[in-house]
Amino acid sequence: MAQTGYERLHTLIVPTQTHSLLVPSAMTAEVINVPPITPLPFSQPWILGAVAWRRRAVSVFSWEMLLGAREEPPIFNRSKLIVFHPLSGRKHYEFFALLASSDPQPHMVDNTGGLVSTPTSVGDSPFIAATTVIGKSEIVIPNIAELTRALYPSI
Repeated sequence: MAQTGYERLHTLIVPTQTHSLLVPSAMTAEVINVPPITPLPFSQPWILGAVAWRRRAVSVFSWEMLLGAREEPPIFNRSKLIVFHPLSGRKHYEFFALLASSDPQPHMVDNTGGLVSTPTSVGDSPFIAATTVIGKSEIVIPNIAELTRALYPSI
């Protein structure tokens, strides 16, 4: 059977208060309602705290605050936590979570030219790899390498 070179990637569009993020579905462990978040003293300001998930303590971060917002985003009834699998090179139990403003939406990306990098109105940040437009919405593609450095700084 001949290879056509056609590839598809299952992704999620994750809404936050300021931007929507495009992340591979394979990175996602689970989407959950927001349980009580316990503050973590001496953590970075963009770390909202930790939650109990499957008998683990999982750090929760705010995309908005990571990009420099000064106030924590509000948590509504429709807000969700997107629990992510540990990033490459991390221990099997180092899950982390992102506060989303509502349920993420599935989206299929393929290599036929449907996803094109666009100039951003978001601003310059090392945490943003690229932006694109899906439908009429500007979508941010996070820089996973920079996110890894921020979440797991060397000691």
